[in-house]
Amino acid sequence: REILIGLGYQEIITIPIVDEPSDAMFRAETAAPSRIANPLAEDASVMRSTGAVTMTRTLAWNLNHGQRNVRLFEFGKTYGWNGTQPVETRVVTLGASGLAREKGVAETERAYTFADLKGDLDQIGHLAGGIAWKAGGPDWLQGAHAGTISLQANRAAISERSIGHAGQLSRRISERFKLRQDA
Repeated sequence: REILIGLGYQEIITIPIVDEPSDAMFRAETAAPSRIANPLAEDASVMRSTGAVTMTRTLAWNLNHGQRNVRLFEFGKTYGWNGTQPVETRVVTLGASGLAREKGVAETERAYTFADLKGDLDQIGHLAGGIAWKAGGPDWLQGAHAGTISLQANRAAISERSIGHAGQLSRRISERFKLRQDA
């Protein structure tokens, strides 16, 4: 939390109940959603399978209410179904949009890009001994601006197990959530 706040992010807490079509946009094809047996509303029928769905909603809400420069993070849980019982996983989700640097006397403004996100994640990764990047990610991210993250205990040992994904949201997702700028 301290590092993220130091990097200019603000913490959010979201409700993990979402509508199934939005969750399905971010959910892996092999993952089964954790459905609510008796939902109070149609748009609150499943527990989120990834933090990206609620982060994207929060970014959209902020952008639609006049906040153009947004950096957010959330420590939360994701939910799934393994066929016999529910599975909860702790995750951290980051979201950002707008300017990385505002216009100053000696500087021009600069948009927040995938390189900025990558740098922020690398700084956080130092706590775990470093992280390794591999190009590509799920289809809800733009292919040219996406990466898969693995733990790297030292330069010689890179874990093959992915711990997450990072990147710029695809045009399809941005249009679905009515984002007017890259996130």
